[in-house]
Amino acid sequence: MLRVSRIALFAAGVLAASQFTAGAAQMPDVGDAFFAPGNPNNYGATPDIDVGGAALYEGLVQFDLSKLPAGTTAAQVSGASLRFFLRVGAPGTVDIYTAGSAWNESTVNGNNAPVTGSVVASGVPVSVTGSFVVIPVTAQVVSWINGQPNYGFLIVADGSTAVYFDAKESADTSHQPALEIDLYGTTGPTGATGPTGVVGPTGAQGTTGPTGPTGPTGATGPNGATGATGHKGPDGPTGPTGATGNTGMNGSRGPTGPTGPTGASGATGAAGPSGVKGPTGPSGPTGPTGSTGNTGPTGNVTGPTGPTGPTGTSATGPTGPTGPTGTTGPAGPTGTNGAMGSPGAAGPSGPNGPTGGTGLIVNRFFVFVDTSSPNGCGTGTIFTIPDTDNTNTVYRINNDPETDGACTRRVNLPFANVAGKTILINVTDYNVSSGSLAIYPQGANQIVNNQFVYTSTTPIVPDYWAEFVSNGAGTWYLLGQD
Repeated sequence: MLRVSRIALFAAGVLAASQFTAGAAQMPDVGDAFFAPGNPNNYGATPDIDVGGAALYEGLVQFDLSKLPAGTTAAQVSGASLRFFLRVGAPGTVDIYTAGSAWNESTVNGNNAPVTGSVVASGVPVSVTGSFVVIPVTAQVVSWINGQPNYGFLIVADGSTAVYFDAKESADTSHQPALEIDLYGTTGPTGATGPTGVVGPTGAQGTTGPTGPTGPTGATGPNGATGATGHKGPDGPTGPTGATGNTGMNGSRGPTGPTGPTGASGATGAAGPSGVKGPTGPSGPTGPTGSTGNTGPTGNVTGPTGPTGPTGTSATGPTGPTGPTGTTGPAGPTGTNGAMGSPGAAGPSGPNGPTGGTGLIVNRFFVFVDTSSPNGCGTGTIFTIPDTDNTNTVYRINNDPETDGACTRRVNLPFANVAGKTILINVTDYNVSSGSLAIYPQGANQIVNNQFVYTSTTPIVPDYWAEFVSNGAGTWYLLGQD
């Protein structure tokens, strides 16, 4: 993507960059103030943001991100910097935090000040009066755009540091706090698609994967109702019972055989071992069994069987409803893909789409130029900004006349041939009242300030600073001066 804009969130009344810089926007800050812990006084309308010192002041500043271009996302942010103009009482370092709760410029004091949030930057050097302090805050700006509550920044001094940042109410320098945001722009439209190449032959079909297991059988439906039972036929009449035959006579009992004789007892021996028991005599023979009497005659035969009753109806009951179908078993694994056919010939390339517009250039560094030679007064050229400098750059020019006495030193702008390039020129000595700068366009270029036009013979003459933006076609627009 092309980087297309630098969005500057300045305090109210600062440079009107939005009317000249494509894609840029200008928004006022919500407020700036300072407070001393436990002190009920409000310092929201003062021209300075005091930090540190004996009272241990802490500074607050907040910018409104809702004025960014509609639809701006965190992915479009390529960089963000917090900028202050510094005056030093006692040099040292400061820490930058997020403010952890809401506050109001006109009511905040040491008893209702917001709590300290997360660390944004630690140990930021603050030692040179009349310089800008620039702190990278990209991650915090991205976090706010993604929805984290924006309560602004809180500034705390380290050790014995005592410094003063210009507030938006400052009338001396008009260097209010600023939040500069670099955004990426969109890529140029895509060129037309070339014709499709010839389709290669279809590869062989892969083997079919195995069939998945059969799902479980659905539940059996309920049995149908049982059909009605047929009527029982009438019972046939019972035949007459035959006569009972006569009981035969018992046969005579045979005689009992005689009892055999008892054997003689052995003589009793002397007190010693028992004598041997004599053998048992044989049993007498059993007498013969008497003959069985004759069996009496059998009674008459059974009477005839009665007629069979009619058969009951045999209609089948209705079939019960079919049970629900069982769930389908899991699909078997997909067979392997067949071999890919050879690729068709590549189609011709489509024409290139039009090139997207050149994005604005991002401010990445400051260049400090100290041209202290005493020969730069009058119409002599003291410094010409090179045309090869295509960054948004701040130049600090020595305005001290030194041995020349009161004089106006000349600065030549580069040619306005890069749209959106900005140049900020500051003097290095704000205490000098007898020296100033004369800023000229080069060649046929011009400087435009509302209805006024300045040429290579009619310069802009600021006392302290001036900022310009190029339209890329030979015109520098004056964004502001003091």
